[in-house]
Amino acid sequence: MSTRLRSPLLSRSISSIPTLSPLTPLTYHAHTSSPAPTPILLPATFSHLPAIQKWFRKDDKRFRYLKELIGGRLVVVEVGEGGYTDPQTKRVEVPFGLFVDVCLGAEVGMKGYLAQSDVFAQIPTLLSDLQTPYLPPPQKTYSRSLWLGKSHIHTPLHTDPNDNVFLQLHGTKRIRLYPPTAGAQLRPGQGVLRNTSMIRDVWSAGADADAGGSEVEGVEGGMEAVLREGDGVFIPRGWWHTLKGENRHSSDGSGDEIVCSVNWWFRP
Repeated sequence: MSTRLRSPLLSRSISSIPTLSPLTPLTYHAHTSSPAPTPILLPATFSHLPAIQKWFRKDDKRFRYLKELIGGRLVVVEVGEGGYTDPQTKRVEVPFGLFVDVCLGAEVGMKGYLAQSDVFAQIPTLLSDLQTPYLPPPQKTYSRSLWLGKSHIHTPLHTDPNDNVFLQLHGTKRIRLYPPTAGAQLRPGQGVLRNTSMIRDVWSAGADADAGGSEVEGVEGGMEAVLREGDGVFIPRGWWHTLKGENRHSSDGSGDEIVCSVNWWFRP
């Protein structure tokens, strides 16, 4: 049985993240185990996970379930809109319950983002609501993270040294990727930021911006997708990627949309 990658073109420099057809554990393993795998979109692959139904119930606007499990645990929150490369962004340590009340409450406007938090190490019970994505042997889970905030959130363009499966649990995010070969064009930083691009304007390049105006306009190999709950993306090590909240308002009109994601890093 042959496997095909499907990837519609969005603009001159940006294409859709391809999907595998058919998507099965066998085709997934074959693709991700190849010498130089490319990103693949995993649409609705995780829509069955209990976390989607239990963590974000329509009748539980105060996130009682998560607060009961995590409430008093200290978490590090990014306060600001520009991500960790923005000097205006501050990192503060607060109890998870306080973060939920102050940053996720519809009537409160503080812009906080729980980014790359390994609360699963503190609360293993949370893992029972998730399912580790199937992965090619002999890789093992290296780390996992929770990402939670409102639609202002932004993760700067960066690259990771390990393969990554990213899953959208709630709300909507847009993801953009560039291949490792584009690294020099993406102006990586120095020292601890050498895996992070110093380019601030990424998103004006794309389907509606062919006229230019962005520092990444013309960088070849860009891929993009909008991720909704249950969607996932396989991100190979070395691929540059950035994410942002997509919807500024929740579907029920109660305020900015809340977005939540989980990711797993794998390595041999």
